[in-house]
Amino acid sequence: MSVVHSIDLTVTHNDVLYVSQQIQRDLLKMSECYPHLLSYKRITELNIGISTLLINDAVHTIGFSIHDPADRDLVYHELRYTISYTGVGPRGGVGGATITKLYIPATARFSAWVRWSSSMRALPVAKQKQVVAGTTWGVPGSSTFTARYEGTTTTQRSTYMAGALVAEAEEIRRF
Repeated sequence: MSVVHSIDLTVTHNDVLYVSQQIQRDLLKMSECYPHLLSYKRITELNIGISTLLINDAVHTIGFSIHDPADRDLVYHELRYTISYTGVGPRGGVGGATITKLYIPATARFSAWVRWSSSMRALPVAKQKQVVAGTTWGVPGSSTFTARYEGTTTTQRSTYMAGALVAEAEEIRRF
């Protein structure tokens, strides 16, 4: 005898829109600190991709890193969002809190990365390709970015929630 548990998730387009807009507001604050690395156009492209990934339950974590490839991808500044579908209530959390600029080397770059959800990894590759089409990201296993964290602190930021969709935000800073 086996027991199968299933969870019926209802995430509306409005839920996804709300959460992705809060993340976009945070990225706009990051762009104010590092405009040469993160343009408004890039933020718009990322927001479209974030919405696509959220509506498809494709990600467990989304990260946006300011790192130095010349120093083995040492992370200087990062915004990270842990995604779950455990919310139970109305909208909550407001993005766009102040971000303080850090000194970064001239070789620093911006990278957007994800940790895929188990449901995304379980999909056939053809379906994974459909999910990521038109986004910044490739299918699971295609990324070569490996961040290195040394001398960093992590601060909890807001939790963005709409319906079942939850994004817990963290800021990681090199000191």
